[in-house]
Amino acid sequence: MVWAGSPSPPAVSNAQVVMPEAPRGLRRATDIDLFIKVTADGRVSSIAAGANHNPALRRAAEDALLRWKFDAVDSDRYRDARVRFRFARSGVKLVMPKA
Repeated sequence: MVWAGSPSPPAVSNAQVVMPEAPRGLRRATDIDLFIKVTADGRVSSIAAGANHNPALRRAAEDALLRWKFDAVDSDRYRDARVRFRFARSGVKLVMPKA
């Protein structure tokens, strides 16, 4: 994950990460980039994605991210993050986006 716009990136516990499922019939590996806002209490409050993404993959990624839980912080500010999922026949992985 790449964290942007935050002096301190949101920390996520492995126990609180839900991975999306790859839809059946996926023909080729596809990356989905999502930009999220994380509230001070650790919830994902909003998700934005590019218009060129496959709608089914984007929906699967968004549904998973809405169940993520980040560590809470003592702040009223939102934290921004960029998350990339790679969907493939073998499953879904988190990957580091290239700068």
